Amino acid sequence: MVKRITYGSDRELECLRYLSKCYDFALSLSISLALNELDTAAGMLRDGRMFRHGLKKYVNNAVREGDRRRAAITGYMVSRGFFESYADRVIDLAEKDIAGFRNSVRRVMEKHGIGDAGLYAQVETARCLLQACVLDFRGIAEEARKKFGVARSGDFAEYDVSAVYYWFGKAADILYADIDRVHGDIELRTPATARMFNRIHRKIADGEYIGGCMETASEEHPEFMRNEIKKAGK
Repeated sequence: MVKRITYGSDRELECLRYLSKCYDFALSLSISLALNELDTAAGMLRDGRMFRHGLKKYVNNAVREGDRRRAAITGYMVSRGFFESYADRVIDLAEKDIAGFRNSVRRVMEKHGIGDAGLYAQVETARCLLQACVLDFRGIAEEARKKFGVARSGDFAEYDVSAVYYWFGKAADILYADIDRVHGDIELRTPATARMFNRIHRKIADGEYIGGCMETASEEHPEFMRNEIKKAGK
């Protein structure tokens, strides 16, 4: 299935092309990473003793919304298989950087004597990645407005994961409230955690992961690339 979008001027067309490039090739990778970490965090929480009442509701709602976003994004792609290979590859490419951020958060937790530091670090990793996706979705739209005088981000609403972030943020609030009661207010944003997170964000923004993702998707779905080359040659 291909999305049909109407436009009223050349400026709007340029804006739509810009948004498509930013959302399809860059933000899609951020979302893939965030939802993967969300699924991991949800699995860890479901296996734990704390998974009940409000926490259970919020985590399940977040995962459900995440699945909807995945389906919505892939549903508009010309080749679902190609896009899934493209987006999934970033999970492997960014594994070391994600682990670096997660471990930096875990060390902060352990320094304050918090039990289940690994669980909380996973939750914080997913929460931060989701928040970054929400901010980037809005930031890209604002950049388009500055460039073209219009912002057609509503035509790419499938990339808006604010509902996922909302529900998982509610779950995190419950978990962190328990920590605060015992250990007081703990600042998780340290120079080390900020540096590790910014590394991930910068690599996505600079396109460092895109080449590897495109290479894998092209190898696994050569028929898609052949068709695209034929279209370009017409």
